[in-house]
Amino acid sequence: MGTRHLFLAIALAVGQTAAAQIDTASTVVIVAGQEAALAYNQGLTDIAQWNCNKAVRNFSDAIAHTPKFAKAYYNRGVVELSTFDNQASIKDFTEAHDINPAIRNAQVGMSIALARQGKFDDAFEAMQKAEDLGISKQLYHYYSGYINYLKGDYQQAQGHYNEALQLSPNDYRAHCDRASALLKDNNPKDALADYDTAISLDPNNTRHITTEQTPGRCSLTSTAHKQT
Repeated sequence: MGTRHLFLAIALAVGQTAAAQIDTASTVVIVAGQEAALAYNQGLTDIAQWNCNKAVRNFSDAIAHTPKFAKAYYNRGVVELSTFDNQASIKDFTEAHDINPAIRNAQVGMSIALARQGKFDDAFEAMQKAEDLGISKQLYHYYSGYINYLKGDYQQAQGHYNEALQLSPNDYRAHCDRASALLKDNNPKDALADYDTAISLDPNNTRHITTEQTPGRCSLTSTAHKQT
């Protein structure tokens, strides 16, 4: 499965510029200094430009200037997750959550990294914590679908993507990833329909769907038409 849309979906959830944040664990307001704020904001720009190495450096600089900068830890974890540095991302998501438990998506990111390591029980536990902290039902089902996909439970994954699409029918990501689960479940006809829907919903992502989601869409199209 592709990672670009996954990366952006998590990253932009905490994508506002740096000024001040509440440390809910100790009820202390942590104000990011000018150097930390500039580095953090540049890191967000790097995310938007898909410049992962530079984003990591800028978020690290922000943390060096403000060691309790929870959002910098979180967003650095997102970048690490997108480059499959799963262990580093788990460390940063844990740090972000410990400093500021209000960053609920840290548990989501942690669950994905754990699932990639094959630690599925821990991944589902982290996802449950995210739900308990109040992430939306749509995100809960979308990322639960992703975890089940990694586990190889493609029918369970489809069930979660179905729930996600019930809540947000125009989410091209859920159509994309449900298509991947359908393809693994030997249902290329419905997979192709989902890919086509995803492309129609967001044509700008056509390239990422064709290059990341399937080895070659022509072969998928041919297989699907044989089953009609």
